[in-house]
Amino acid sequence: MSRIKRIRGAVQDYVSQIDGNMALNWALTTFVVRYYGIWKEVETEKKAWGKMSSENPLVKRIYDSQCAASSLPPSDLEKYAEIWLGTHPNAPSLLIDSDSPTEGSTSNSTSLNDYITSSPTSTLGTHSSTSNIPYLLKILSINKVLSIQSHPDSTLAAQLHASNPDVYKTPCHKPEMAIALTDFKAMIGFRPLSLLWSNLQSYSEVESLVEIKSPTDEIILKFNEMFPGDCGVLSPIFLNVIDCTPGQSIFVSSNTPHAYISGEIVECMARSDNVIRCGLTPKFKDVEVLCGSLSYDCFEPVVSGGVESGTKGERVYRPPVEDFEVRVADFKEDTVVEEVDAGVILLCLEGGGVVKSGEEKVDIKFGEALFINAGTKLEVEVGEQGCKFVRALRNVGSD
Repeated sequence: MSRIKRIRGAVQDYVSQIDGNMALNWALTTFVVRYYGIWKEVETEKKAWGKMSSENPLVKRIYDSQCAASSLPPSDLEKYAEIWLGTHPNAPSLLIDSDSPTEGSTSNSTSLNDYITSSPTSTLGTHSSTSNIPYLLKILSINKVLSIQSHPDSTLAAQLHASNPDVYKTPCHKPEMAIALTDFKAMIGFRPLSLLWSNLQSYSEVESLVEIKSPTDEIILKFNEMFPGDCGVLSPIFLNVIDCTPGQSIFVSSNTPHAYISGEIVECMARSDNVIRCGLTPKFKDVEVLCGSLSYDCFEPVVSGGVESGTKGERVYRPPVEDFEVRVADFKEDTVVEEVDAGVILLCLEGGGVVKSGEEKVDIKFGEALFINAGTKLEVEVGEQGCKFVRALRNVGSD
């Protein structure tokens, strides 16, 4: 029986109330990406910070690639913000048995979560401590700064979920990593004390914001245009502002204030959506929880370019948490990718080729994705333009 399962996406519109008096239109658009042994549905979410369609952002290009592959019309959303790959309940991946007599009908769809939990050892590996994917992989196209936010650690997340499950929907922590695909600007953590003190002296009066004297001034004025009067406008005075080039990454630990400002990135995180918002947003700010949980450590951020893996042309980004690691491969020639004892999500970012395992083989091109069972050795036959892809998996370095 074929291991390839296929689905087709649909478009749905939602209206969400924010702070009880502000309505935003959310467009949740599902699209098709192919998995190793399955076809998978993911969702693109229209948010205020997404890139305009006219800019042809990465999220839109991936979406349109899959529409074309599935004989669907091109997308027509105004903005494109992010794509989720995984089993998160807000955007679950779906599978359909291609051998079914009603192939292509979503009535026979099953979730990737069900597929995994039916045989967690063969899909996730012998060392997996859960019966689900412990991570969520995203692609973000950022045009407007995201809210300044932090994420609770495991202990606090469990407490918040128990006391306020409508806001904090899971009892899990949410450390995350961002890897730049284009030039990427972000804020993370409080500046070292010497720099913070210097900034406070420079901005002793509000009038100093009127003139553009430094890059920090420019960011403050830009934030004020986006969110007039918001408390987060002055955040660049206190928080580190960093610039990453393609291939560089940052890791955001629990309780650390941060905000992504611009660029296109791969983001991987623990499978949670718990957010404690600080500013630059009209959404709910839980001030008491924020002040009580925030880490006020002052430090210089670490920007990492990853390290070489055992496979030529691949770099691994391994954070100090067990939930996930990310590997980015840029293959120019046919390559053997050794098996790992973990379930893997693979997304093609450039070029394409053929992915083989034994007698099974799958063509892959830009925008398509694979779910690869634990312990699967891959042979990658690259196409004329090479093959660049990202793989997300649990942190096997912690075994």
